[in-house]
Amino acid sequence: MEETFEQFAEKMVNEINHPVTVICNADAYMSKYLKGKPNWNRVKQGILYKKGIIIHCFYPQVYSILKFKPNE
Repeated sequence: MEETFEQFAEKMVNEINHPVTVICNADAYMSKYLKGKPNWNRVKQGILYKKGIIIHCFYPQVYSILKFKPNE
């Protein structure tokens, strides 16, 4: 999974010239890989678990919201 995400991130850096928001559910590695890389910024990180009667997941999952801005 990590290798696939690394390829995805590199493809974005090489081919996209507009801002993009990436939401990583079950983020155990992905935002750590992008930390300190140019043009990437983690906007938010939290834990997704249960909300009301709707179950999002049975076990706590870390999620991250990342922004890619190619011209900064």
